[in-house]
Amino acid sequence: MSILPRLVSVSRLRLAPGEVFVAAGGFEERALAFAKLLDVDRGPTNTAIVIQYLPKEEANMLGELRTLLKAKGLEVVTLQYDRHQPAGFDDQFKVALQNARASSVCLDMSGLSRFAIMITCDVVRELNLPLRIAYAEAFDYAPTKEDFEQAKANAQQHLPTSFIHTG
Repeated sequence: MSILPRLVSVSRLRLAPGEVFVAAGGFEERALAFAKLLDVDRGPTNTAIVIQYLPKEEANMLGELRTLLKAKGLEVVTLQYDRHQPAGFDDQFKVALQNARASSVCLDMSGLSRFAIMITCDVVRELNLPLRIAYAEAFDYAPTKEDFEQAKANAQQHLPTSFIHTG
């Protein structure tokens, strides 16, 4: 018997009453995938928490994500997550979930960094809320082997974005 839930492919994602949708405005199209599939019963408890990465990157689709979620009838709360100084984000996220009166969380981790995933999951665990995870896999993972070799040749392979990732 597996302790992990079974994976399911979805063509629609329906939020339960009181379930808060959490996502980040990433730079890949997949960061918008679940916001597009989202099906919401409009009501007073419909909330989405959108995570904005700092320092800001022009390629991030934060505006598109917020627009999509607002069009679905969600109140959108934006939290800033500084990748270089993440201390305190956990407290902000906890307060946002409490203010939204979350009874459960649907976490779209498609656009989240690994550390942001760990922080958000830990806060949900601390609040003892049910958690549903949504993930849209990337078609390609950066950097390519060529990008890695170039970073290595330039002595920049220490940067987190220069490590080779696989699916």
